[in-house]
Amino acid sequence: MTECDLKAKVKAAIRKRFPDLWVYKTNDRFTSGIPDLIICAWGRLVAIELKAPGKPCRGEPIQEYQLDAIVRAGGRANVCNSVDMVLQVIQGVRNAL
Repeated sequence: MTECDLKAKVKAAIRKRFPDLWVYKTNDRFTSGIPDLIICAWGRLVAIELKAPGKPCRGEPIQEYQLDAIVRAGGRANVCNSVDMVLQVIQGVRNAL
């Protein structure tokens, strides 16, 4: 499965399990390191950088920099390589409320 396939599966799984969440699939060719998905979950910002299944769950240096900036600003940011990992991150945000 490619990263693009994973992105489509993640979006479908979020719509099914958490239909009230707002999900934006980024497509910014001009800013490096922007996470693949920006999610508004119960008033909290969640940023997800996706990696193809089987690849390590770490971003490139510019991606890690952007994810760290999101966390410093009070958001949640993760690198995930499966649908289940993304759903666990979102559920963790809900459980923390």
